[in-house]
Amino acid sequence: MIHVSDNLVASLLNIIQVSGKIVLNYFGKSKETLKLKSDDSPITEADIKANEYICGKLSVEFPNIPIISEEGSNLSNIRNNDLFFLVDPLDGTKEFINKTDEFTVNIALIKDKTPIIGVINVPSKEHLYWTNGKKSFSKYKGNEKKTLKTKKFDQENLNAEASKSHFDSKTLKFMKTLDVKKITRSGSSLKLCNIASGKSNIYPRFGNTMEWDIAAGHAILSNSGGQVFDEKGKILKYSKEGFKNKSFIALSQGQIPHSILEIIQKL
Repeated sequence: MIHVSDNLVASLLNIIQVSGKIVLNYFGKSKETLKLKSDDSPITEADIKANEYICGKLSVEFPNIPIISEEGSNLSNIRNNDLFFLVDPLDGTKEFINKTDEFTVNIALIKDKTPIIGVINVPSKEHLYWTNGKKSFSKYKGNEKKTLKTKKFDQENLNAEASKSHFDSKTLKFMKTLDVKKITRSGSSLKLCNIASGKSNIYPRFGNTMEWDIAAGHAILSNSGGQVFDEKGKILKYSKEGFKNKSFIALSQGQIPHSILEIIQKL
């Protein structure tokens, strides 16, 4: 059994800061992707190099903890393990290719199907988000860290996060039904960080995502006052078949209102 210590979190923060610099070495140099993966999503040299560094360092520093990464993991051998790292070395590859600054580096520690530690680096903005399993924090351009706290979930005055690449008709209908006052279109795991920071209070995502896309952000959100729920209203769990998520709703509070569940069921 691993003891979550300040040293572990500090090590993860160091790893994502270095990997962020690796990613930035490739940023803006070319729109050419290395190749398309089997699901037609792009992969670049930055994805591969950052992944090699992160997984290499984790293997040395935490040799007893298995690693699941978006790039090159043998998923079938680890799914039932009760403790493992989930890594997304470059979340928001499309944003990266299009030379926008909303891409992140993500590492989460999963224990008993729950993300307990999460670290996120926004390399282009020199912005870090992380949780030590008790509280969540952010640090911008080397300034002093700030403790994150979600804003009140006021259903009469909702500010919502939405994906830049996946804003579908179901999402639009959900937003209109709830009479959302403001919608922020964000890339990568920043949507969860924005809720944890108190900038928004709801993020609906309909359709499939991968667990490594949101695990670090989920950990940060759940330790700042919010939570991520599946479409049945239960707290989202990890280590699912294929490490795939179905629809989920992230909120700035730790429980999902029955009224929102009813809206989801009618969509």
